[in-house]
Amino acid sequence: MLWSEVRKSYPNMWVVVEALKSDEQANEKTIKEVALLNAFTDSEQAYRNYTKIHKLQPQKDYVFASTVNETLKVKMLYWAGVRGKR
Repeated sequence: MLWSEVRKSYPNMWVVVEALKSDEQANEKTIKEVALLNAFTDSEQAYRNYTKIHKLQPQKDYVFASTVNETLKVKMLYWAGVRGKR
């Protein structure tokens, strides 16, 4: 499903989606095609649902976002994997 279709079907909602097609450019990912998992009116509910789903399958590319946004863009953060001494 295209992001524009999600926006039309679920206006002014918070959605949890799986990114299927995206373009990466300069540490930013623009997601074009998604699989809709859930829709919520409240951002906290959407975030809780996102974290629950992400913990079950961390290898998949899940996102929660507001359908108010015309495009679905995500900043890419890279973790170096270095921890401080405890």
